[in-house]
Amino acid sequence: MDNTEKVRKSKMFAIGDILIAVILIAAIILSIVLFLQPDGETVNIYSDGKLIGSYPLNEEKEITVYYYGGQINTVRISDGKVTVTYSNCPDHTCEFLGPISKVHNKIICVPNKLVVEITGISDVEAVT
Repeated sequence: MDNTEKVRKSKMFAIGDILIAVILIAAIILSIVLFLQPDGETVNIYSDGKLIGSYPLNEEKEITVYYYGGQINTVRISDGKVTVTYSNCPDHTCEFLGPISKVHNKIICVPNKLVVEITGISDVEAVT
């Protein structure tokens, strides 16, 4: 192996190391940002893009959303967290996404056009 081949291999190794370091740093920063998000205060429930209800997270409540055509979603607020406990959509993905409690967290049921979103004080401060 001559010197030019050694230099090429060492540069490729260095580029790979830098790429891995950048990915790790980005993952750490993203984890910190997500972890430091404040707890929410309310949950907004949207059906087909329209707000159908806004509920405080500090109350125990179960909301069932009925749709034209027979679709149903049940949303539970408990211990400051929100989950979709029932959906008659084909894939049931929304039932496995919770619980959520941080500002801007969402549960989305695409087939039933349901969006459950956590909001809080930071949202109000951003508007004013």
